[in-house]
Amino acid sequence: MTKYAAGDEIWERRRRSFATVLNVVGAALNVETEAGAQWVARVEHCMPAVDAVDREAPSGTTPVKALPSGVQVHDYVWVAGAYRQILDMRCKSESGGKILELEGHGPWVMVRPGTVYRRTQIGAPR
Repeated sequence: MTKYAAGDEIWERRRRSFATVLNVVGAALNVETEAGAQWVARVEHCMPAVDAVDREAPSGTTPVKALPSGVQVHDYVWVAGAYRQILDMRCKSESGGKILELEGHGPWVMVRPGTVYRRTQIGAPR
């Protein structure tokens, strides 16, 4: 099992999120995202960020940390238990996030930075 220390960048599989280790307490990691969200993650659910591969991610995509203002049409986001493609976007909502029209889900508000999956292959099927 990988040993972690404060400052390490990790990928937490259960939340499908990148985070930074704040401190380690036994088999628990106190972690925080760039947006300031904090939680306790179990070591067995984490891997070093450089080794992160989400096996459920859409093929031909790569993870990108994005602000709500940085997401693009055709990116994928994890919502309601599945990766959903962004079909269209609207300006900011009252909560300050960006309204995304998602395939198979409908409107969803992205209110803080998160991981999106973006096509890496030029001419890849959408």
